[in-house]
Amino acid sequence: RDKPNEHYFESTHNINPDDLILLEGNGSVIHGSNEGYNSLLSFIENSDLSVDENYKHVAGEIDISCFIDYQLTQIYINNRDWPGNNIKYWRSNTPNGKWRWLLYDTDFGLGLYDSYNYNQNDISFATEQYGPDWPNPPWSTLLLRKLLSNTSFKNQFINRMADLMNTTFLPEEMNTKLDSVKALVEPEIETHFSKWGGDKNTWDTRVENIRNFNIKRPGYVRNHFRNYFELPGASIVTLSVSDEEAGNVKVNTITPGAYPFEGTYFEGVPVTFKALPAPGYRFVRWEGASESTNKNLEVYFTRNSSIKAVFEYTGEQENNIVINEINYRSGDDYESGDWIELYNNGNQTVDLLGWRLEDSNPENAFVFPQGALLYPGHYLVLCQDADDFSVVYPGVENFMGEMQFGLSSDGESISLYNLDGDLIDRVAYLPSAPWPSAPYNMAATLELISAETDNGEASAWEAGSPGGTPGEKNSMSTASRNYAANDLSVTCVPSPFTENATLMFQSKAQKEYHIVVNDLQGLVVKRLQGRTSFAGNNYVDLFVSSDNIAKGMYVVSVIIGDNRQNIKIIKK
Repeated sequence: RDKPNEHYFESTHNINPDDLILLEGNGSVIHGSNEGYNSLLSFIENSDLSVDENYKHVAGEIDISCFIDYQLTQIYINNRDWPGNNIKYWRSNTPNGKWRWLLYDTDFGLGLYDSYNYNQNDISFATEQYGPDWPNPPWSTLLLRKLLSNTSFKNQFINRMADLMNTTFLPEEMNTKLDSVKALVEPEIETHFSKWGGDKNTWDTRVENIRNFNIKRPGYVRNHFRNYFELPGASIVTLSVSDEEAGNVKVNTITPGAYPFEGTYFEGVPVTFKALPAPGYRFVRWEGASESTNKNLEVYFTRNSSIKAVFEYTGEQENNIVINEINYRSGDDYESGDWIELYNNGNQTVDLLGWRLEDSNPENAFVFPQGALLYPGHYLVLCQDADDFSVVYPGVENFMGEMQFGLSSDGESISLYNLDGDLIDRVAYLPSAPWPSAPYNMAATLELISAETDNGEASAWEAGSPGGTPGEKNSMSTASRNYAANDLSVTCVPSPFTENATLMFQSKAQKEYHIVVNDLQGLVVKRLQGRTSFAGNNYVDLFVSSDNIAKGMYVVSVIIGDNRQNIKIIKK
């Protein structure tokens, strides 16, 4: 079995042991330092996470999907030797590193020792505010309690439990896994007991305890969630497609393997559907619970319902694939290697099998393998080194490697060809005017302003943020540029920072701006006055190593004319 120490994380996650932070319990150190975690915890304790800005800050520090899956698994299996015990969490001490949780030592779960505990209410147990020292003291439930105050997190939490109960936690799925493990272990059980004591009858009884738990647990958990979150009920939803060869549908976090698919979902929480047409097909409309023609759908169910995705055959594939973001010079804080992001700006899924992406040297080519489907409105990142990329961007899943070649910091031509050898897109960038220079000077990325523009023109690109936004919407996209007149878009990277921090903000015109940094006691730590902004993106060295400010949380205010934006930052 694996021992979760620095060597485990080095071999499984490619994390340098010097960069590993591994904690347990209430912030106790196993490896690294707990200062960053304690700062985050202080922010959580003293902030209202129902405010989206505060929640987004926490989500920038925590792998939310991992945390939700970890909590839901412990809750579903009724592990009563947790959360005040057997809790470990870790992160890579890099700018994009996020806290993640380890699942281990769950033998108090699944009814192993008690054949009747399938009815226990573990959502209340895991959020108890005044629990005893063991097993659920207040510190151990704080994070989940605070996060559940945010509507977005709460809906994601509830829907993910529904998704898991419709797939992984189904009794037949759980007991199939149980039988497979039993068959693997059973031939050795008699030998085990002859050496260590015990008897086969007790072992058989406890295996059946687990089987009984798996069968009876779902109904109780659904009722516990309905009561805890005050939901009106649960509806059975039947999902189908017009032709299983024509496409799939993603429901919240899962994509069914066969249709019709039947799942139970909580009423009062919006269920999301995304139509995923197969190559050569396009999405037409929904039928049943909705008749929308939008491939992305959100439905509040109030009764048992059916919904169907209708696709139609087109016979041809669109080639609306554009080069959307380029990282040709990684900074010291984002050592991910070079990468290129593609975006599907069309209405049909494109099968990239056999397509080629080349740099200025045609011998440097990446050929797309089987399964490289790019759905409408989706992104795909090609990276130079998959291990380095996944360490810096652990939350990005839609990437491929190895690209086997790098991108020149002096300028490069990037070309994309389809299976027939037709040129689909080409970008020839430079590190200086008329192209944005920040990607060269500040290790930012090149971001396409709009997929509708000619990305062969320098004016179609802007400097993104250091580290960029691989696999998701560009930070400097048209949508983010169209902010209201009294709004500012302000971010700070990295966050938390150790020595250097860069402030980024957008300005609609050349205007005088002021920046004030206060500590939590209201004392001014730094003030930048009388500077003039550029129209568009602005980058300011907020802190450098020589500033030597204390660790902790600070409030940064950016003032341009009558507009003001405050953000919180953390030095660790």
